[in-house]
Amino acid sequence: MQSDHNSMEFTVTFCENCDGGTQEESTAISAIQQVFPDASIKSVCLDEYPIFVKIEVKRKNESPKTIFQSHQRNLFRKYPDLREESIKKIVKACQELKE
Repeated sequence: MQSDHNSMEFTVTFCENCDGGTQEESTAISAIQQVFPDASIKSVCLDEYPIFVKIEVKRKNESPKTIFQSHQRNLFRKYPDLREESIKKIVKACQELKE
């Protein structure tokens, strides 16, 4: 049975840090769009510490499900290995939604 991908909505929650956190937000969104180019994605910025990134998906008539959560630093450009690994995890989690 194939699910209706158009009925999914993603939420990227990230934390405002010294530079606003938008770099990590855009990295998470880009990773989602590798699998779902036309995805409905909303962003939520929190003023919390420790800083984190969380991606949830909500399908029609279902509760939101967390598909990725990590320390926000793992998406910093200054840590390319951690960033690349996080991107791979996000892409894999999105691909699993297609199955």
